[in-house]
Amino acid sequence: MSIKINLAIINNSYNKSISSVSFTSKIARSGNSVSEASTEVKPNIKITTKNIVPEALSTYVSDIKENSKDMMKTITDLYKNKSEGDEKEMYRSMKKFTECYNDIIDTNKEYSTDSGVKKLTKKLKSLVEDNKEELENIGITLKSNGKLVVNETKLLSVAEDGQLDEFLSSNKDSITKKSFMDEVRKISRKIYRDQTTFLSDKSKGILQNPIVTYKEVLESSESDNTSNSEGDAITDDNSNFTTLGINLDVNA
Repeated sequence: MSIKINLAIINNSYNKSISSVSFTSKIARSGNSVSEASTEVKPNIKITTKNIVPEALSTYVSDIKENSKDMMKTITDLYKNKSEGDEKEMYRSMKKFTECYNDIIDTNKEYSTDSGVKKLTKKLKSLVEDNKEELENIGITLKSNGKLVVNETKLLSVAEDGQLDEFLSSNKDSITKKSFMDEVRKISRKIYRDQTTFLSDKSKGILQNPIVTYKEVLESSESDNTSNSEGDAITDDNSNFTTLGINLDVNA
């Protein structure tokens, strides 16, 4: 199925739905009176393919932020468990680490058409590859799809006999002097602070100058397109899209 967008129709439909916008909060913060704060203006917004944010990109940015947040917390917990000598919790945190890592790989896969996201995935996989032997020694194996799998019995065993503690303490890069976990946490922190860090310039441009998402364009004219003259719901599968200037070609 292919999707063809008529921007002229979308612009007309979208602008009708936002014929007036209140700038109350901005004016109020500047110290003007309440009467001035209620000033309404009609925006002249032109929607183009460059300033409509694709849902996939919007979802990716949201998901990768949560993934990186979970990863940072997990690694922090892991080192806390290490300092407290809690072997069982170290085991649980290390297991959680692999889940967080795999979540990031899965999220990247969902938006893998972006060159920057591809580079991030490659960077993470390379980091794991460089530490593949050490990870296998503690029960964590790299699969062909780039994800990590845990041998729970072995991981628990190395946690209890001190090998996991040793892995966290001594597995450092000869140049950066950073451990494997330090490097993963560093990458996660960069992503959390700025979800566009590893995105391509094209995707960054879309995010920096957004007006609406595809979903919001559809919702903006919902009131105009959900009923016919008798008030009954429109049932034609393509009618709402066509009215909005979006043509679906199911045979493509």
